[in-house]
Amino acid sequence: MFKGIHKLAPGHRMTINKGRFDIEQYWEISPEDWTSKSEKEIGDAIYRTLEKSVAYRMVADVPVGAFLSGGVDSSALVAMMSTINSTPVKTYSVGFKDQPDYDEKSYAHRIAGMFKTEHHEVNIDAGDIANSLPLIIDSFDEPMADATCIPIYFLSKLAREKGTIVVQTGDGADELFAGYRAWLNYNRYYPLYHFYSKTPAFLRQEIAGIINETKNEASALQELFSRAAKNEDFFWGGARAFKEGTKRSFLTTPFNTSTAQLDSYSIISHYRKEFEQLKREYTWLKDLDWMCYLGFKFQIPSKYLYRMDRLGMANSIEIRSPFLDYHLINAAFSTPAALKIKNNEPKYILKKSLERLLPDDILYRKRWGSVCPYRNGQVISCLTIWMSI
Repeated sequence: MFKGIHKLAPGHRMTINKGRFDIEQYWEISPEDWTSKSEKEIGDAIYRTLEKSVAYRMVADVPVGAFLSGGVDSSALVAMMSTINSTPVKTYSVGFKDQPDYDEKSYAHRIAGMFKTEHHEVNIDAGDIANSLPLIIDSFDEPMADATCIPIYFLSKLAREKGTIVVQTGDGADELFAGYRAWLNYNRYYPLYHFYSKTPAFLRQEIAGIINETKNEASALQELFSRAAKNEDFFWGGARAFKEGTKRSFLTTPFNTSTAQLDSYSIISHYRKEFEQLKREYTWLKDLDWMCYLGFKFQIPSKYLYRMDRLGMANSIEIRSPFLDYHLINAAFSTPAALKIKNNEPKYILKKSLERLLPDDILYRKRWGSVCPYRNGQVISCLTIWMSI
């Protein structure tokens, strides 16, 4: 965003000595080969590692609570925290007034009741969102185009008001264990991508030209043809919000000219090179592991941890992420890809490991996550109100 200002990459350190600085990487994933382990052995190992991670993050000299959506990840944390705590865990949920399609409170209520938590919730409307937007935006020092920041802000505010200083959250599980249903098609089409990438370049370019004439946002199959034509990797994860052509269409001519050599793939290619180096050492890693790696390296620090840290600190609370303990990260990359998605079920092995703890209708229900009803016009309306003030 600003010339001469850079981020220190995750897992790196900078040493300053007499005006000279050196940057080096001090940590990288170091998985084990679990391909010969049984499904039960792997599930048990993941469960034990998560249990230790949650317990470790319960250590504090202030109250520790949890954000609870009623989904798999937050429910698992609350269940484990409840076995550790001698007093009821404080849990926090958010809802949107008059938006039943975005209301998960019934699931959160069920988990809170099962584990006897001290549950608190906040229900917000367009007016609340409009009033909070300046505060939310002021929390960031770089652009953050994510409507989920709105519920996170209100959850953090509620937690602080109720005296909770440290909060655990389920961030990271979906990236590490392939929990997104949108990833199913990428995983399914990767063999086709590898086969198609070997066809003559002129044929790939001709087909891509026909495909790119569509005005619809690219599907996974469309992306396959387009990216193979340019010798780009198939999966881009969170680096693509618009197709390159779409972006260029609404940018000015001078800006397009000055940035002609830049595109979103430069981000992906950097991480792809890192992953290829890892594959030479950890030969069992598959295409799905690449998808998890990109999510872990790019999406988590640039988006999820960034927004949680800033919005938590804006309300003077500390947010901890047990799924991002380095032992659990290594366990996730040790897990064979075939157990991350199995029988078309995302996050399969994690859910299987949690069957001893949570009911099936929580584990296997349709995933919502922390969402905001911007498609229904609520956020758009409040943005219009705020911009007009």
